Amino acid sequence: MKITVKMTLRNMQGSYGKGVLTLRITRHRVSRMISTPYVLSSDEWDSARQRINSYKKSSPKRKKELAEINDEVKKEIQLIFQLAEILEIQGDYSAQDLVTFFRSQKRGQLFCDYIYGKVEYLKKIGHFGTAHAYEYAAISFMKFNAGKDVCIEKINNGMMINYEHHLKTEKKSRNTISCYMRSLRAVYNQSIAEKVFIPRERKINPFAGIFTGNAKTGKRAIKVNDISKLMEVEISLPVSPLPCGEGLGERFSLDLFLFSFYTQGMSFSDMANLKTENIKGNILTYYRKKTGQKVIIEMEECMKEIIDRYSDSNSNYIFPILRNYHDCCEFIKWKKTGAALTVYNKNLSKLARLAGIGKSLTSYVARHSWASIASQEGIPIATIGRGMGHESERTTLIYISQLDSSDVGKANRKILSRISGEQIPTTQTT
Repeated sequence: MKITVKMTLRNMQGSYGKGVLTLRITRHRVSRMISTPYVLSSDEWDSARQRINSYKKSSPKRKKELAEINDEVKKEIQLIFQLAEILEIQGDYSAQDLVTFFRSQKRGQLFCDYIYGKVEYLKKIGHFGTAHAYEYAAISFMKFNAGKDVCIEKINNGMMINYEHHLKTEKKSRNTISCYMRSLRAVYNQSIAEKVFIPRERKINPFAGIFTGNAKTGKRAIKVNDISKLMEVEISLPVSPLPCGEGLGERFSLDLFLFSFYTQGMSFSDMANLKTENIKGNILTYYRKKTGQKVIIEMEECMKEIIDRYSDSNSNYIFPILRNYHDCCEFIKWKKTGAALTVYNKNLSKLARLAGIGKSLTSYVARHSWASIASQEGIPIATIGRGMGHESERTTLIYISQLDSSDVGKANRKILSRISGEQIPTTQTT
């Protein structure tokens, strides 16, 4: 059953001959009223024809006002029918539901308030990285607005250009600015897709001309002889890692870096979450937390040595990063992984100095280095898979998913042979 919307003039107490223009919404034979801010005289309203009249004795100024009122009321009625269509898709609804929905739209949804709602939802479904990005973008945007929120419908291109300039004056990097902008743009588009607000008319994209790409960064890869230097530093460091929960020792950090390199650039998060169940026979299989892509790695002795060094029969975690938190919620694990990553990167900086490497080490360097060395070996980019020449990691990983895993295994063996200076024999897969 559809709705009906009629305009009426409701008499005003103490104002003879004048009334408030009101919209009467009827559904399921039940009516609810929405008052407009417009006051008309009885001569200016034609009840039978449902329209506003220009009274012949009205001044030119009043006639103009009446024309503007007529246009605004038409827009209000159009919005009511649009909102009714949205509720119709969701299921049955009452006239009161429609009135409530209409009033919420008129008040306007606050942008950052909407973002925080998204943040809570993302945390519930375990997308903590995206939630973190949205939350920090909202905090930054509120700071730009002097601590005040703004209705979504007020977001425009000029505002976002000013915000981008504000971030530049704060000396934010291009990639940080892009991350904030992509987050805000994503939520803005979601608000439209979810009909949280309906643009009254087509307008310029608020994010037009705003940088939302990935700025090129300095070369992160290190050379083969740098990897060899790190392997030699390993001998002079303490053998045992710090107990689980007390942090990452330098030796442990070095082993994690080498393990990341050996396993074709495995991320720190994926190493932290790696479990014994990910290893079947001589094959290590896991799904990247960042993209969900499946990665298959043929185990080599250098990987097994590191795994055996930190094995614990009382835990199914391969490395002592999350062993004390196996009963915690996923959000706590995510936070602990982030804290451990910070320590890991600090330790890598120390290791670079100890090894006499003229470049800083971070968790990304192992991944970049594997791809760079593979390229130097003449291995095809499709086989490298994680090569850093692609525009986006998504495209790279999709490309990898189409490869035969044995090609990747051969490629990795060739790289590890160059590092060790020895020929690594072909392993038998099971």
